Amino acid sequence: MNLNFCDRGTVYQPDGGAPVSSTNKAISERWKIMTPDGSYDRYSQPRTLAAEEIPEIVDQFRRGAINAMRAGFHGVEIHGAYGYIIDQFLKDGINDRTDEYGGSLENRCKFLMQVLTDCLPDKF
Repeated sequence: MNLNFCDRGTVYQPDGGAPVSSTNKAISERWKIMTPDGSYDRYSQPRTLAAEEIPEIVDQFRRGAINAMRAGFHGVEIHGAYGYIIDQFLKDGINDRTDEYGGSLENRCKFLMQVLTDCLPDKF
């Protein structure tokens, strides 16, 4: 089972909210997304996740892992590539945070390490 979390590369959010990211930088306007009617539009302006929101995202990964195991899967794969939220935290060209989740490689890895640690079976 593959677990991921959508991010600044999404357009439609619950209640019309902005997509979340490690940054508030929008995806370049040269990239477009196809809308349900088949037309193309630019990506929505993301908002930077507040540090106090990050534990909830980590918990969503944990709950996904628990649900996968209960459904009979033997494990989960945490998707951290291709611009998804974990990838955005890891990349210094995207992650412009100045808190404990930005700057050094160690800080940029903190979110990933929290997700991985909380998805270990002994945490369930």
